Amino acid sequence: MGSVGKFEMFFDKLFDFKAGNKLFYPLQINKISESEIKLDANRKTEYIFSYPYEKTNTTTLHLPAGFAFEKLPAKEEFVSEYLYYKKEATYDTATRSIKIVQMLTLKKNIISPLKYNQLAELFNKFSKGEDAKLVFIKE
Repeated sequence: MGSVGKFEMFFDKLFDFKAGNKLFYPLQINKISESEIKLDANRKTEYIFSYPYEKTNTTTLHLPAGFAFEKLPAKEEFVSEYLYYKKEATYDTATRSIKIVQMLTLKKNIISPLKYNQLAELFNKFSKGEDAKLVFIKE
C-alpha cells in the first residue's frame, strides 16, 4: 500500500500534566488504533471494517536542555492472521530526541465470527498502551 500523505505538527507545550519536577507526555499525538472493539462471545455474524489498511504513526519528542526521561516504552509486536502491529521507541543522544514508531496493518477487512474475539483482544491490548505516558524529569 502506498503512502497517502504526511504532515508535521510542532508544539511548544504538549504535556498532559505536571507533578513536581515531572512532566507527563502522551506517547503519540494521534492514536493509530480503531475505537475499542468489544468482546462478544456470542457473535454470529462477520465483523466488517470498511477496507484493509496500513497505518504508520511516528512521533518525535525533542528533550530541551535540563530535562531527562525516566524510561522508554517497551517494544510491542502482535501478529495474527488479520493484523500486524508494532511499536518501538528509540532515543538519539546526538539530537536528544525520542522517536516512537507505530505500525498497524489490517490484512483483511472481513472478520469471521470465530476469529472476532481474537482480533478484538489484540486491538484492545495495543490501544490500552496508547494511553501510556512518557515522563520527562526537570533536572
